Amino acid sequence: MNKKFNDEIFSYEKFLYPGLKEHNKSVLWIKETAEEICAKITVIEKKYTNYDKFQILLNGKYSGVLYKIEVEFNLKIADLLSNRINQLSINNDNFMTIKRIFSNIFKFSVYWYDIRDDDWKYICIDDENTTSWPGDTIVSLMNALYNDIFTSLDKKMYTLRGALIDSFPTYWFRSELPNNILFGDICKFTDELKIFHETREDSESKKLLINLKNWIGDNLSNKKNNDDIF
Repeated sequence: MNKKFNDEIFSYEKFLYPGLKEHNKSVLWIKETAEEICAKITVIEKKYTNYDKFQILLNGKYSGVLYKIEVEFNLKIADLLSNRINQLSINNDNFMTIKRIFSNIFKFSVYWYDIRDDDWKYICIDDENTTSWPGDTIVSLMNALYNDIFTSLDKKMYTLRGALIDSFPTYWFRSELPNNILFGDICKFTDELKIFHETREDSESKKLLINLKNWIGDNLSNKKNNDDIF
């Protein structure tokens, strides 16, 4: 981690629940993913809520940007879901209904750390259209933030891209960027990313996307072929 935080070991057991096999697998997957990408998970002290909470702190692999995912575990939903979930065979016909009514078993918020004023800035990211368990969605989010430069090229990631336009060059001044990326190269990327961010025309977006992918191919991923990167 680029910033020192509490070294408390993540007590993931308190976020498991009897009878919720898929949910419990998701919790373990969150823990395993954190180890893979060198993220730090700590339990948040209860103050004004009865919910158990934890936070995930991680840096963008190449941007160096510090992100935080705050996760709230709703014990009441877990209890209700566990009542009869074992009586169901989960399939395409019932999964989205189950996910819709119980999606807040894990509720999350995402932030990036703005080193200009020592403040966490909110990033609006939701999982309304995903077809996975809430815990699996958090794993996908962890990987998306870890690979934020790549993720920013997804048109749907509007708020993350908007944040990266400022956060990426800002973090260069902290001298914490991998790959020794030059500031001029970062400016070139974020300037084009800003145009891509504001462009609504498909044909223009496609041209900009090619340029952005070429920049990534030139500056990241050990000079891999672009077809291997995306």
